[in-house]
Amino acid sequence: MPQDLRSYIQLIRERCPKEFLEIKKRIKPKFEVTALAQKFEDRKEFPTLLFTNVENLRGELNNNLVINLTFRNRLAVALGLEPSQSGMDYIFKLEALFARPVKPMVVSKREAPVREVMKKGDEVDLGIFPITTHHEMDGGPYFTMMIISKHPEWAGKTAGVHNVAFHRMEYKGKRELAAMVSPVHTLTVLKSYQEKGLHCPIAIVLGHHPLFLVGAGARPPIDQSEYDVIGGLLREPLKLIPSETLGDDFLVPAEAEIILEGEIITNEYITEGPFGEWTGYIGGQCLGYRINVNCLYSRKDPVLVDHFVGHRETHELQGSSWELDLYHRLREAGCNVKAVHLPPSGCAGFIAYVQIKKIAEGDQWNAVMAAATIGRPKLMVIVDEDVDIYDDSAVLNAVACISQPDVHTQVIRGLRGSVLDPAMVHPTMHNLLVIDATKPVDRAFPVRVKIPEEVLKRVRIEDFLE
Repeated sequence: MPQDLRSYIQLIRERCPKEFLEIKKRIKPKFEVTALAQKFEDRKEFPTLLFTNVENLRGELNNNLVINLTFRNRLAVALGLEPSQSGMDYIFKLEALFARPVKPMVVSKREAPVREVMKKGDEVDLGIFPITTHHEMDGGPYFTMMIISKHPEWAGKTAGVHNVAFHRMEYKGKRELAAMVSPVHTLTVLKSYQEKGLHCPIAIVLGHHPLFLVGAGARPPIDQSEYDVIGGLLREPLKLIPSETLGDDFLVPAEAEIILEGEIITNEYITEGPFGEWTGYIGGQCLGYRINVNCLYSRKDPVLVDHFVGHRETHELQGSSWELDLYHRLREAGCNVKAVHLPPSGCAGFIAYVQIKKIAEGDQWNAVMAAATIGRPKLMVIVDEDVDIYDDSAVLNAVACISQPDVHTQVIRGLRGSVLDPAMVHPTMHNLLVIDATKPVDRAFPVRVKIPEEVLKRVRIEDFLE
């Protein structure tokens, strides 16, 4: 059975039926799709929503769109875990699979479902898709999926180093997009073409298995292909085909829903934005890169994947990779780390909870110094191993009852921050507030209230209800 978007949707229908909804009623991609997702979010519900009757930009019906794919309990199922194993079990599983990359498999174009529909040149019209306008200040409809690029110095390798990364892409016309290319590997590749006076060839993947998305959000070394990482997550080779217009050495996923091929124009810029960003705030208008789309191919009835940026879905996906990096760094530094969590309440990056087994005073501050080098945290709370770091209330209770502001807090200044942080006052730097909420080990400390375990096992609610 192929591991693609459709197989995943079927898996979630079977394993998590209460967290999947198919919406058949007519709906517009401008604000209405995200309004419905917001309504569920307001109720603390986050089902995967498959829309089957969305208008496209031409006003035509019967288009497919899916949102809210990348929630950790459902991603856990895709990794062979139970939905309840979305904490450190999920992180340990990612760790094991990231350590076992699987090389992709090049297959015949005849075997590729993504080539059922093919349009080139002036036949291309991106308006056939239900591209979402997410928030009221957005500059227009946006794709929120992945750009594939390949470094020019590696272009001769048939199954070479392909970079896959998320970028926001604003619809500008039938064959034109504008992208904000943030300082990740894509920008490094783009600059390499720019220095040679060349435009940067790219492919855009607008739908695949969610583990493809997890792999795209990973941060392997620039000389490691994300295709290998994605294969490791899928536990089988990712099926690839040669591109239509970018050369046989530029490979694209055979089982994607939609692929666009084109180039980033490296010698001119185009106005792009505003756009509601992962922080939950509007990212301002800027000069982005123009993308010319020269080829479009898809399945006959494609499902466009949209990412609900700035909401819980973003934070669930984004937090996974950061948490693994954070856990690695703490372990490498010799810290007795038990668990880490970047809670959705902190935009999966601005707040970090670190759980340690404290042996001696100073262990907590060693952990802080190691953890501060990962990501962009502005608040870090260090807790003992008996504190549930997946429960904000439990962490805040530890802060309230164990720490004293004048003794157990420190501010680390001048760390690298995020340009999209709405609170930034310096172009690149921010500060980190650390709260030590661990109990002292060099003096007595009160014991938490607790019901005897034997009584908890013996007393059952149903025995006392009539």
